Amino acid sequence: MYCYIILDVTVAPESPSIVLKIEGKDIASGKYYTILESAAVVGVSTNIYKVAHWIVAAANLAVADQIPETWRVTVTHGNTDTITYSIGYNLGI
Repeated sequence: MYCYIILDVTVAPESPSIVLKIEGKDIASGKYYTILESAAVVGVSTNIYKVAHWIVAAANLAVADQIPETWRVTVTHGNTDTITYSIGYNLGI
């Protein structure tokens, strides 16, 4: 299974900084582990992060792996500056 995560930053009036993380869940321990972590996003942009077993890996953008059955996306804010964004995804086999 593959997954594309789309982070669309539409408003960044100050100097915000956010980092997106795609995490999978280990069914044995119940703990989450990092599959991909983005570089800091600091302005208005559309960013696509890819997880697929057939993809060529690219630092902070794409990883050659499969998305597990249970997964999540987290966003960590690096400062208190305001930012408006949305996150979408596409899953496939």
